[in-house]
Amino acid sequence: MYVRGRFKKIGYIRLVGHLDTMKIIIRAFNRAGLPITYSEGFNKSPKLALSQSLPLGVQSLEEFVDFEINEKIDLEKAIDKINSELPNGIRFYYLCYSEKKRKTCKFN
Repeated sequence: MYVRGRFKKIGYIRLVGHLDTMKIIIRAFNRAGLPITYSEGFNKSPKLALSQSLPLGVQSLEEFVDFEINEKIDLEKAIDKINSELPNGIRFYYLCYSEKKRKTCKFN
């Protein structure tokens, strides 16, 4: 099943590039114990996609990440676990389930 998340990237973390931001988020997901789905093959990678990259040095209050998980989880608890593993400046504030990849979710 697919999950879409919204997060903000503010402060000094705005000086971190797009690929490094992806690495930070993947590591936070792993440390938080999320059941992320990985690709098949020799070099497995998480099934994860971030929204378009920002220019270096630009802050954002609304970035999106889509990822696939193996089992259903409590999304409110997942937000707290993820945020405890992220550096200052990146904060998730909403997660929702999506039946198919890149379909819309109802955001509050």
